Amino acid sequence: MVTYHNFLRLINYVILSHWLTFLLAFDRVVVVNVKLGTDSMGSASFHLQV
Repeated sequence: MVTYHNFLRLINYVILSHWLTFLLAFDRVVVVNVKLGTDSMGSASFHLQV
């Protein structure tokens, strides 16, 4: 039985763990320009495309 509290925890976990990945997938054009200057976002976008 899934409680409301556990459901919120699951949602929060998914949002926190896939926040950058979702943004990188949603705004690819922006990411192409941003990943040249930021190592963390560059690594995330590379991992996403692979």
